[in-house]
Amino acid sequence: MIRLRLRIASIAAACMFATAAGAQAPIRLGVSATLTGPNAVNGVSTVNGLNLALEHLNAAGGVDGKPVALDVKDDKGTPADAQAVFDQLIKANVLMIFGPTLTPQAEQAWVFSDGAKVVAFGTSLTSSHLTKIGTYTFRNAVTEDIMTPQSIRAAAAKLGVKRVAAIFQDDDNFAQNAFFAAGPEILKSKATLVAREPFLAGTKDFPARITRIKAKTPDVLYVSTRANDAAAIMIEAKKQGLDIPIIGNNNFVSQTIYDTAKDAANNVVFTIPWSLDFDSPRNLAFIAAYEAKYKVKPNHFAALAYDALFIVAEGLKKTSLTGNVAADRTAFRDALAKVSYEGATGKMKFVRNGSNGYDADKDVFTHIYRNKKFEYWKTGFFGGF
Repeated sequence: MIRLRLRIASIAAACMFATAAGAQAPIRLGVSATLTGPNAVNGVSTVNGLNLALEHLNAAGGVDGKPVALDVKDDKGTPADAQAVFDQLIKANVLMIFGPTLTPQAEQAWVFSDGAKVVAFGTSLTSSHLTKIGTYTFRNAVTEDIMTPQSIRAAAAKLGVKRVAAIFQDDDNFAQNAFFAAGPEILKSKATLVAREPFLAGTKDFPARITRIKAKTPDVLYVSTRANDAAAIMIEAKKQGLDIPIIGNNNFVSQTIYDTAKDAANNVVFTIPWSLDFDSPRNLAFIAAYEAKYKVKPNHFAALAYDALFIVAEGLKKTSLTGNVAADRTAFRDALAKVSYEGATGKMKFVRNGSNGYDADKDVFTHIYRNKKFEYWKTGFFGGF
C-alpha cells in the first residue's frame, strides 16, 4: 500500500503539470528505493523527499518548461531485487536512476547501470568505494571517510580528546572504511590510539573487548559498526563503568540506537550531511513544506533526496535532449558533473573520484547526543567551500 501511494503521488504530480502545460511529454527519471522490509523507513523517507521536490519543481515550470516524472519501484532491500529494478528502469528508457537505498544493493546494481551507460545517483550511500565502480556513478551523500574525520576534529576541539580507543566491524566495508579514515585524523588531532578492537559479525564478544579497552584508560571510544551492534557496545561499556564520550559513524543518527541503549547512550558525537537545526532559509522552507505535506519532521534521507532532484534538474537544464536515449544519457552525465548547487542541505559540488565516478564536496553537520536529545554543533569544519 505504501509503494502504491508513493507511485501514484509521483505520477499525479507529473500529470497535473502536463495538463496545465499542454500535455508535454515528461522527462522520465527512475527511482530504486527500499519500500518494504527492515530498511523501508529510509527508502520511504527518500521517496517522500523526491516527491516533494517533484511537486515544487513542476509547479515552478519543470525543466525549461518540460515536466519531470518519477518512475518509483521497490527494490525490497536486496541486491538481486535492486539489479532487477535497475534492469526494468533501463529497459523503460528512463534518463537516469536515483538509488538504490543500501550499499550492498549499489555494489551490484551500479555495476549493471554503469555498463549500460546510465547515470545512477545515490542520495543515501556513504561507502567510499562505490563511485569507483564507473564513470556514470554520482551521489550527493557524503562519504564516511569525510564525515568521520570531521567528528574527530569536532570532538578534539570541544572535548579535548587525547586517548582514543576504537572498536569496529572488520568484515563490513562501511565500518572498516570509516575506521581507516579515523586513524590519520586521530594523529592530526594530537591524540593517541591506545586500543584497537576489530571484530567479525560472527565473533563479537563485546564484554571481553570492552574489558581490554577499559584497561587502556581511553578518554573517548570510537565505534564504527551497524546500528544494532552500536547499541550493544554502548550498553556493555556502561555496564563495565566505561563512562566516556562516543564518536560514531553516520549510523548514529538512528533514533533506534538511542531507544535501545537508553541511558548508556550519552555524549555521542557523529556527523551527517544535513541538520534539522541548520537555519538557512532554504532548509527552513524545506522543513516547513515537508512537515505540512507528511505531518512529520524530515530526516537526512528526505533532505538529501529533496536536493538531489534539483541537482539533477540543474544538469538537465545544461543538457540538449535529442530523443536519442543513449546519446542523451551520456550528454546528461557530462552536464551533471559540472553542477554546483545550494539547497536544504547546504552547498555542494561534484568532485571526481580519480578517473571514475563523482562524489559530493558539500557542507556536513556535526551533532552530539546528550541528555536524551540531539544538539547541532556549529564547529565550522563544513565542506570544501
